[in-house]
Amino acid sequence: MLFQYVARIARNFRNPTNSSAVMFQMAPVLRCCTAGIRTTFLLCAGNMLTGLAIFARRLPGRQSGFSVPELVVVAGIIGVLGAIVIPGAQGWLPGYRLKQAALDLAANLNLAKSTAVGRGRTCAVGFLQPVGGFTYDYVVYLDNDGNLEFTSGDEVIARVSFSRRYPGIGWDSSKSGGGITFAANDDGLPTIGFRANGFTRNNAGGFGAGSAYLRNDRGAQMRVVVSSAGSIRIE
Repeated sequence: MLFQYVARIARNFRNPTNSSAVMFQMAPVLRCCTAGIRTTFLLCAGNMLTGLAIFARRLPGRQSGFSVPELVVVAGIIGVLGAIVIPGAQGWLPGYRLKQAALDLAANLNLAKSTAVGRGRTCAVGFLQPVGGFTYDYVVYLDNDGNLEFTSGDEVIARVSFSRRYPGIGWDSSKSGGGITFAANDDGLPTIGFRANGFTRNNAGGFGAGSAYLRNDRGAQMRVVVSSAGSIRIE
């Protein structure tokens, strides 16, 4: 519907007496940006000129598309709205990535827990874990020998690199353990395991409760917590 608003605006610009109508009809478009529907606007803007031509041919009494002045007005409106949307996107994107990275970590921890229960063996989440010559921020793997150390015989369930998936997100090094408080395995890597009953375990055989602190490049922080009983929450 965005291009229909802009179509009306473009037609009103042809009539100087319609300036009040132009300002009135601009309001829904501006509200579209300020109400947080920035992604919808960006998707619509790319197809707007094509949509306008199709819309124009359907108007009663119109046998042709929009004139060049009308299209110039539409292009100008798109440019103004883009200038509003793009700076806003730069502001909310780091927070969005931080939230998504935390949700992803919590989901993968739950995946490790459900895999351990479903397959009846320990499933581990190793942090700062190298696999195939690349160090991932964390790796979920089925720990076939139950020692909480990743070896070539272990099955990789998931692997996540923040730099690849969530640019600007990393572990909060200002926190204890460099942002990861789970006990280290014999390789010196923070690791948490889930038993077949869903409870956690550490390298020594005890419970493996702990936290992982995430931080974006704006300084905002989130924390993913795992309890001894295997419950997972985001703070």
